[in-house]
Formats: sequence, C-alpha cells, structure tokens
Amino acid sequence: MKLVFPVRFAEGERVVQTTADEVTEDGTYVISTTPPDIGTGVTLSLYLPDAAHPVNASGVVRTAERGEQRPGFGVEFSALADDGLVRIRKVLQLAQSTGAPNLRAFQRTPVELTAVITTPKGTVETRIRDISPAGMFIEMEKMPAFAAVFPVLIQLPDGEPPLLVTVQSVRHETGASGRPAGVGVRFVGGTDEFRVRLDAFLRPDLR
Repeated sequence: MKLVFPVRFAEGERVVQTTADEVTEDGTYVISTTPPDIGTGVTLSLYLPDAAHPVNASGVVRTAERGEQRPGFGVEFSALADDGLVRIRKVLQLAQSTGAPNLRAFQRTPVELTAVITTPKGTVETRIRDISPAGMFIEMEKMPAFAAVFPVLIQLPDGEPPLLVTVQSVRHETGASGRPAGVGVRFVGGTDEFRVRLDAFLRPDLR
C-alpha cells in the first residue's frame, strides 16, 4: 500500500536516512538515488506514526529503479519481529480505512524555518513553510524541475549548526492560491544526526 514515512537503511557501512512510499506485510519500497544492487542484504528501521521507536527489519533487495521520478529499491523482509508485523498491520488497517490512494504517515507541521539551497548560480536563502519527518515545503520563486534532487541546509532552533539533507522535488505550487510559490520535497539522503535532531524538534514530548 502507498504510505509515505521515514526509513533508515544500512548496506554494510553505508547508512542513509530517507523515505519509503510503500509498505506491505512482506516488504517496503525505499526511495534512494543510489539503490543497492539486486540481491543485496540490507537492514531497515521503519519510522511508523504509532510509536517513537522504529520497526527494525532485515531484508533482501528484489528490485532496483534508477529512473528520475521514483528512484529506489524494493525490499523483501527476511526477518521481522512479531511486534513489528503487528504494528505494520495496524498502520495499514488505519490507512486503508481512509480510502485514500496515497497517504502521509505524518502530517506536516507549520513552521517558519530558514533553508539555504545551493544552485549552479550560487546559494539561495529561503523559508520552509511546513515540515514533517518525511518531507517539507520550501518557498521558491524559481522552482527546480519535478523529481529534481538537490541539497538543502535547514536551520533548526536548537542552537546547533544547520542540518544538511538531500531532497527530491515531488510537488509544485505556483502561488495561485495567494500563498508564496514553492516546492514540496521528500527527504532522500540524511544522516542519523539529521533524524535525531529533526525528530527532537517535531516531537519534543518524546525526547
């Protein structure tokens, strides 16, 4: 089922915090601009909305896509704890009850954060309108192409240096509704520090 949520995958020493956009009881689809080869074993942490701690699993890469719009890989679970399976089932049941074909596991939180985007012509400082554990909306007059992948620095109000994360453009808004134009993006390349600090900002009650 189509469901957007954060996920961490590890392939050997390589660790990436990114986003998944599909999950079943048997596996998940992980967004990655550099997917592992088919047959590779990976470990996963699925950040579902029902609890602060992730569902941990291991699996094998069964499909890999390097196209622009949905780069990533499909994983078949090879090990998943019983409580993890129960949690996935509950989240799927809740999602199915809405009847929507595509769902965000986490709603976006309205914010006023600063973002710095690096372009071939230099850096641009702009504003983040809303953010979630899986993505955000960046106000931009000159928007990147759909499915474009680019780095963003996010300044969180935690007194620490800006966070660097790679994002992919998934939605454009022209500003016709009276709000500033911009682009909705999903996170496709972050570190564990990125996940810890973003979660601490969005869910301070769980620290």
